[in-house]
Amino acid sequence: MMNHTLYAIDGNSQKLDGGAMFGHCPKSLWKKWVTCDEDNRIPLACRSLLIQDHQKLILCEAGIGNFFSPKLMDRYGISSPHIHQLQKRLQTLSVFPSDVDVIILSHLHFDHAGGILKPYGQISTTEQHNPLQRLMFPNSHYIISQGALQRALNPHPRDRASYPIELITTIRALIEQKPKKVEILHQQSHSQILGKNFQFIETHGHTPHQLHTLYGGASHPIFMCSDLIPGTPWLHLPITAGYDRYPEQLIDEKSHILKRALHENWQLFYTHDPSTVVSKVIEDHNKRYVSSDVITMAHDGVTPIGE
Repeated sequence: MMNHTLYAIDGNSQKLDGGAMFGHCPKSLWKKWVTCDEDNRIPLACRSLLIQDHQKLILCEAGIGNFFSPKLMDRYGISSPHIHQLQKRLQTLSVFPSDVDVIILSHLHFDHAGGILKPYGQISTTEQHNPLQRLMFPNSHYIISQGALQRALNPHPRDRASYPIELITTIRALIEQKPKKVEILHQQSHSQILGKNFQFIETHGHTPHQLHTLYGGASHPIFMCSDLIPGTPWLHLPITAGYDRYPEQLIDEKSHILKRALHENWQLFYTHDPSTVVSKVIEDHNKRYVSSDVITMAHDGVTPIGE
């Protein structure tokens, strides 16, 4: 089925406002790192990590997918709106949606969880009345944190738009399903579904109870940065996004994680960096964290990470 244990899979990409993504950092600085379009939007990957571990196929993150209406697809600059890129690229590895055993969702914002839904326009009238029929991955178990779930079900007005009704209706149906197919983690670092190779770390600066997967079954531990560190420009500690709920807390959390990554030789997996998939970190002569041992995205959007 797969020659490698780990693959980075790029799903549909999106474009978000550069000022929002770099927060209080002025455009005169961030434009040196990334190019924006005429609407000031910058390109952002929506990337998943596929892991084969003890005969299980595990997908960390599901990306944005293409469930939005055409109007919202245009607003968010979603690439290939008529193709579910995550599904398509998984199939190049002979992995079909029904084959995926477990999906780990760091949080339930649409650009990390929307890929669990079928494409817009491919939902029948019958399926619209049964949210579970919207699922792209019908056989998967799902792992989410209790805090992230509660945030999605009871969002603050500031981030309500991050939880579209189609996604949240489906999540509600999932957690009510019998037999149970959702494992909700509450203040615990391990999953009952997955083995000892998987640990989980929560951060709260971007959104409450964001769940980060630390996978120890690779040659070097690999850490899912999610929105704590969207890409390599955000390795610089002061850089935070306008979407972050608690920027100062996020900086403290990022500092703690990067110290561990440096001393424990972690690989960092970036969900939103348009070109860099994985890197390690080192300190430069100014004691600032910078990327090293970089793996860049493959042309076809399917990047082997290693054994």
